Amino acid sequence: MEEWFERIRKIIDSYFESVETALESFFTTSERTSGCLEPLHKVVETPSEVIVSFDLPGVDKRDISLRATETTVELRAEARNIVRFRGLRGEETITCKYYKIVYLPARVRPHMARAKFRNGVLEVRLPKKAAGYEIEIE
Repeated sequence: MEEWFERIRKIIDSYFESVETALESFFTTSERTSGCLEPLHKVVETPSEVIVSFDLPGVDKRDISLRATETTVELRAEARNIVRFRGLRGEETITCKYYKIVYLPARVRPHMARAKFRNGVLEVRLPKKAAGYEIEIE
């Protein structure tokens, strides 16, 4: 019976060694960059404006780039997190990039847009463009 437990223990030890080796080889550089992620977002249309909210955990305000047109909002952001692994080589900096183009439900005035970033949530408020003008008939 002890021989059976010894074989199981060796299999488990071998498994953990292979996992540790794989993780070490994956995190050999001082900075690791993954592909772009699409952040969670929400679009709300009110009578006077369009509000777009992005969930950006771990992002610093200085690492956000935001562009707007009459019909879209384009977001680029980067989050840097330091991860420490026990039993491995110290710490690693993992960079996570976010990218998203949001198509707006109405035309807006991009030059009048306002944005606030608080607690990992970016809120962009874009005033709507007038749909038309009333024309007085003489």
